[in-house]
Amino acid sequence: MPNLSARTKIVSILGPDAAGSSSVNSDVIDTLGFDGCLIVVQFGAIVSGAVTSIKLQHADAATNNTTLTSGADISTSSQTVADDDDDQIFYIDVIEPTKRYLQLAVTKATQNSTVSIIAILYNSKSSQPTTHGAGGATVGEGEGLTQGELIIHPIDGTA
Repeated sequence: MPNLSARTKIVSILGPDAAGSSSVNSDVIDTLGFDGCLIVVQFGAIVSGAVTSIKLQHADAATNNTTLTSGADISTSSQTVADDDDDQIFYIDVIEPTKRYLQLAVTKATQNSTVSIIAILYNSKSSQPTTHGAGGATVGEGEGLTQGELIIHPIDGTA
């Protein structure tokens, strides 16, 4: 039976940021070798009156792990986040990206909000299993190491 963790690449592209009203961009996502990318954005506390939104950008090249080279907005990707959307999840699912690199922009204004973002790249064109994000300065590896466990036929016992 195939498992999801072996058929995807999970990358932390923005760790939980400190509460603030300054806009932030995720790390750059490298879609090479994948047919799709699900970007999951989780907001924490959002102060009343905050003006917040997300949008996805893409480019044919990346300057480094935090900057697209001549990035452009992706049509219809913008989503408004209400000031009472505390602890809610937003997502953008990109099927068959037309450019290799993606980056999520979080626009914040007037009041504080917190956010964290992961990217799940799927439908690997290469052999499986895939390797999850290793973190560091390499484009496409995210902010931190992605770790987890695969459990097949769970039984009672010491965790």
